[in-house]
Amino acid sequence: MEILTESALEPKVGADVLSVAVRAATFDGVKPLSEQTVLDIGRMPAEVASDAQNRHLVVVDQPGEINASVLAYAHLERGEGEAASAEIVVHPDHRRQGHGGALLKALRELSPKVRVWSHGQTDAAKAFAEHFDLQVVRELLQMSRPLGPMRRPWRRCHCLTDFLCAPLRSAAMSSTG
Repeated sequence: MEILTESALEPKVGADVLSVAVRAATFDGVKPLSEQTVLDIGRMPAEVASDAQNRHLVVVDQPGEINASVLAYAHLERGEGEAASAEIVVHPDHRRQGHGGALLKALRELSPKVRVWSHGQTDAAKAFAEHFDLQVVRELLQMSRPLGPMRRPWRRCHCLTDFLCAPLRSAAMSSTG
């Protein structure tokens, strides 16, 4: 299995990688790549500095052929003074064939202490982590709330100027003499 490693992707390859990401998102119910990675995929080769630290790793079915299909993709981002991080996505029709493992091995060759992000607790991600003895070292929670009007009781306050103030809790107003 050949892995193409590039600092920038040609437009067709980038489009194919994004197609794999969409297919995986549809299959798994969660986007496999961060917004920053998607932006990096879309950068034209001329826009990327020659000393760029980020790397795109791509597994295709027919290396060197114009009609090659992307089977799997990894993005390596090297930060200054911190461990490199990576994301891996494998086309759902080509999972459990060694593509993800080959990408992880290549990532570790480029950056031995690489941390791999999972954007969801999918069965595929759990199996991959278990197989390669990867441990959760950091979790991010996405929190949100509806963007409707706030349902807080407001009252007119005549402190220094005429503001609308939220009522204070009674505990905050009590004092001990």
